[in-house]
Amino acid sequence: MSQFGERYGAPWTPEEDSILCDRKLSFADLDSLLPNRSRRAIEIRSSRLGLLRDKATRPAVTPWKANEVRKLLNAAARGYSDRDLAEMFPSRTPWQVRCKRYDLGIRRNCPPSEVACPLANGIRLKAYEKGITLSDLDKLAGTSTYFQRGREKRSIRHCVSAIHALGGRVAIQWEDPS
Repeated sequence: MSQFGERYGAPWTPEEDSILCDRKLSFADLDSLLPNRSRRAIEIRSSRLGLLRDKATRPAVTPWKANEVRKLLNAAARGYSDRDLAEMFPSRTPWQVRCKRYDLGIRRNCPPSEVACPLANGIRLKAYEKGITLSDLDKLAGTSTYFQRGREKRSIRHCVSAIHALGGRVAIQWEDPS
């Protein structure tokens, strides 16, 4: 039952429970014998009946091979997007590829999108050129999430902090109206 007291799916029948009780069946066998039940529903019902399956019958999560990790590191270093990386590994889900990228400490640094403030655009572009992520820029400048979120509200104070953090300086040049 959900938190609102509603049931999802049809109630389990005694026949379905007896199929689950056959410990010789793998999850693949159960999937074919119980076509109206999802893998997750079968796992939950097995657990509630006290029929925990051993790891040999569970779907195997294959560990990453060294050549796959090298391929992921090389592709990420060349700036491939998450979608492109997922397409490079057809035996992996996009979620697995993304999780592995995070596990390896690979942070994507894609070109910043345009925001309303031209000064902030210039700062974000300079950070990108220096290989600094917007998250790191916010940390260096002490600006919370100002540059990550690309807020509409303009803040000269945040921009000045970021300019100094990136090694720049602020100068004002007045033009004579002659």
